Amino acid sequence: MLGILKRKKKRLGLLTPATVRLSEAPDRPIKVQILNISFGGACLHARQPLDGRLQVSIALGSKSEQADPEMIMGRVRWKRNLFGSSWLVGISFENLNSRLHPIITSYLDRNIKR
Repeated sequence: MLGILKRKKKRLGLLTPATVRLSEAPDRPIKVQILNISFGGACLHARQPLDGRLQVSIALGSKSEQADPEMIMGRVRWKRNLFGSSWLVGISFENLNSRLHPIITSYLDRNIKR
């Protein structure tokens, strides 16, 4: 509960697939689920622990917007093993902005009250 009180940015709960690529293994995409997202980062569900810097491919919004996923760099800030090979992973985004990520920022603007 304390973590929720310390958050700097409001989060939007959702369940949508995404793909991550770790900096040290960019040729091996990893399928994940986004559980919530904000202007600062996201909480992911993964089948393995993730560490370090990564690239996230996110498709949000209308069907036409989802046709072109946007890529954003992030850094793992925390991870928790739920059970077995089920992990929650918190990432912070690097340089999320409307010029580089117009679909993601537009989606967040429409759905999160600042």
